[in-house]
Amino acid sequence: MTSAYPGVDIGTAVSKGVLVYTDDTVIAGSERTHGVSTQRPCWVEHDAEPIWLAEFHAIIRELLTASEGATLDALAISGIGPWLLPADAAGRPLRPAILYGVDTRAKTEIAEMNREFGAAAVLERGTIPIGSSPVKPRPMRGCRVA
Repeated sequence: MTSAYPGVDIGTAVSKGVLVYTDDTVIAGSERTHGVSTQRPCWVEHDAEPIWLAEFHAIIRELLTASEGATLDALAISGIGPWLLPADAAGRPLRPAILYGVDTRAKTEIAEMNREFGAAAVLERGTIPIGSSPVKPRPMRGCRVA
């Protein structure tokens, strides 16, 4: 039986998926476009259930239908990030998700922290500046981060 691999990416404006054979032949693709919520200036959010969850389910169903009996040996998932989505005990979002560096509502707080702690001191200690998308891997000894 032939092996196939589905992959799904949930992005800021588009969710997309692809199903490929091990020889890189594309079997099927699927795409959903969506917007962002900008309820206030500097705010950029997603409603996670209809965008992240429902679009993922629809795309993966389409890819699985197209697999025509192939063995699915792995699933690749990627998405926008970093983000924070508070959820209740059942996993239901408590509010829309705030989107990484495009949501800049905390610019006043960022400036206050830089004044209080010193931007250079933060950078020296944490390896990245305070910002709206401050996730960067810390290099291990002898390694460089691209």
